[in-house]
Amino acid sequence: MKKLEVFTYLCLIAVSCIAGFVLVRESVERGHRSGPQSLAEGKQLRFSGVNWQKTKHSLVVVASSHCHWCQASAPFYGKVSSIHAANRSAFQFFVISPDSRADSDAFIGEHGIAADQLISASPSSFGVRAIPTVIVVDSNGRVVYAHTGLLSDGDQKRLLGMLG
Repeated sequence: MKKLEVFTYLCLIAVSCIAGFVLVRESVERGHRSGPQSLAEGKQLRFSGVNWQKTKHSLVVVASSHCHWCQASAPFYGKVSSIHAANRSAFQFFVISPDSRADSDAFIGEHGIAADQLISASPSSFGVRAIPTVIVVDSNGRVVYAHTGLLSDGDQKRLLGMLG
């Protein structure tokens, strides 16, 4: 009887470990891959005090200092920020973060990200289901491009091309 109990416990431990591994892997991959989102092209975005008509396009980055993939994407956001600083009339640049203002300021400061406006809000209030997400909005406030997860080199080039 004792051997059967030990075998049963070992089987339960093995099944628990496998299930835990699958759940963790699924969670990590969900943040890395692109997927369907409620932020469809053509959706109207509304931010208090934002005049979308100032430029042909605006870039909205939704990120958190506590997100691994956001940290991995931050050097690209810094590059975009440098392009924006060189020609502010090309596009507007906004960052949305669910973090505290202090954490958000530290994150963007650490990575050299200088946005026109930092918005502390829940990403879900803008239709964003996962982070990081980048959104390109036209002068009417409509989404023309949205990408969740890390941007490939090709996606980065496409995004920079849209921003002019």
